[in-house]
Amino acid sequence: MVSSNDELKLIDFGLSKRYETNQKMKTIAGTPYYMAPEVLDGRYDNKCDTWSLGVLLYVFMSGYLPFQGENRNDVFYKIKNAKFHFDHKEFKDCSKGVIDLIKKLLVVDPKKRLSAKDALRHNWFSLTIAKSASISIDKDVVERLRDFKGVSKLKKAAMNMLVKMADQASIEQLREQFGKIDADGTGLINADELKIAIKESNLKIPDSDIEKIISEVDYFGNKKINYTEFLVATLDVKSFIDDNKLQAMFNQFDTNGSGVITKETLLQL
Repeated sequence: MVSSNDELKLIDFGLSKRYETNQKMKTIAGTPYYMAPEVLDGRYDNKCDTWSLGVLLYVFMSGYLPFQGENRNDVFYKIKNAKFHFDHKEFKDCSKGVIDLIKKLLVVDPKKRLSAKDALRHNWFSLTIAKSASISIDKDVVERLRDFKGVSKLKKAAMNMLVKMADQASIEQLREQFGKIDADGTGLINADELKIAIKESNLKIPDSDIEKIISEVDYFGNKKINYTEFLVATLDVKSFIDDNKLQAMFNQFDTNGSGVITKETLLQL
């Protein structure tokens, strides 16, 4: 059983690629148990991912794969015909909402299958979000976001490396704060979400300052703050950094192992 303090991580994206709108893909790749029917046919788009997420959700709720068989052909037949069930005893304790969501994700016809955006709007998520804590965010976190200005690209790059060394305990509170601000669960904070979070936290910050925060913290220039950028701006470096982390960061910039960082090694990096 997963507790509220546990963190689930999706890994193994070796076969992933950036999807372009209306693009049709043909490569039959992935683990058979998680493949969408259209992937088996060799013509699919990004809706294949929501099928795979439906499989994952089924596994999370029960511990079983929805499509099993004595051989690969048997598994493929069940996938292409969406032959799965909720007879496992573990589903007795599951809400009707999550079962309905699984059903709407494991739909053979991609046109009738939920998109990722529509899945996030499903009432199972809505009820979960409604039960969550207040949106109120920590004043100190907002102040760190405001103070993160005039930072050089070199320091931002170094901080990007540093936050990747952080353990869960060091960033747990910041992760919760990010989740409160990221109202739509996209993994990106836009200006409107930040304005709403600040307003509901009864913090007096002009809208013009919020635009400046987004501009300064946004490392990749998409006018939104992703999770890593948020950590870079809000992590209390003094309480986290030590000699070993400093050395590891330096080694990343010292690409030729010469013991010094030069213009050439920075360009190479």
